[in-house]
Amino acid sequence: MGLKAWQLRYRILQEREQKQRGNVTLSDGTTKPIQYISSNGLKFHATKDAMLSELYEAVQRDSYYPIKPFHFERDYSWLSYEEIVKKLEQYNWDFSELATK
Repeated sequence: MGLKAWQLRYRILQEREQKQRGNVTLSDGTTKPIQYISSNGLKFHATKDAMLSELYEAVQRDSYYPIKPFHFERDYSWLSYEEIVKKLEQYNWDFSELATK
């Protein structure tokens, strides 16, 4: 398969996976796609960038010295959504604004 065929295959698989995860309706009435479902049943609707910004806050609070955004991006931007959630769970992070039951 050529490059375009692989891109099309990837896009189709992503859309199929999103349909399986579904959508969630928030308390303010907006509907958002579910990005990830954790093992304890939380349905995360926040984007990966929003999750990374939450992780940045957690890492900054835990660090003795300030962490520059460049170093944070180098160390954490490649993490998968699941790994970001696990790291935030290690910090006992409140997921109330990022996920629903």
